[in-house]
Amino acid sequence: MLRDFNLLISTFRRRENEACTEIWYLLETLGDPASQVEPSGIPGLVLVRTSLNPFHVTKSLRDIFHKSPEEFYYVLKAIPIEEVVELDLEELSLLGARLESKIKPEETFRITLEKRYSSLNREAVITAVARKINREVNLESPAKTVWLGILDGFVGVSILDPDDVFSLEIERRNKH
Repeated sequence: MLRDFNLLISTFRRRENEACTEIWYLLETLGDPASQVEPSGIPGLVLVRTSLNPFHVTKSLRDIFHKSPEEFYYVLKAIPIEEVVELDLEELSLLGARLESKIKPEETFRITLEKRYSSLNREAVITAVARKINREVNLESPAKTVWLGILDGFVGVSILDPDDVFSLEIERRNKH
């Protein structure tokens, strides 16, 4: 499994290889002909390492969709990843302390946890990260989302603005 991924792609189950081809082509179009793209081993997930800024990639995917929606079939969602850490509660607590500086004092936040192939308690993970972030929590409409994606023994982490994630479903809905 690609451990230093910076883009997480969601697709249909058993369509990971097609999604790999599609995102590789899209990244080549955006200027990265040497991206690493591979199925994660978890149904419906593809891991990507691109030399491009993953936050710019998700915005560019949105632009491509609005110009050429037929380019998208297998890439259902693209989430930029800032850091990948080992799945360890102490490491996650240290991570929370590092993340606090990326959220301005006046900004609110929430933690979104997507867990796959892990028996670690959801509340324990959220508490380990949240207790080190001294900012106001807003579960309904936060300024920032601390996104944690647990994949087996690793956690992909990002601080996301509301429009940082590319979602094919949302783009299709908003287009009409």
